[in-house]
Amino acid sequence: MGLALGAGAHMQELRRTKSGPFREDEMMVTLQDLKDTYVEWKAKE
Repeated sequence: MGLALGAGAHMQELRRTKSGPFREDEMMVTLQDLKDTYVEWKAKE
């Protein structure tokens, strides 16, 4: 992005806050949370 703007810069974080009808503050989970829940569920079987 810094190169495209012609400035020395770097990006520390890129975050999607909305995708279609879904917003970040509405019932969203991280991939890590999803994985942890799946691992816990599989361990109970």
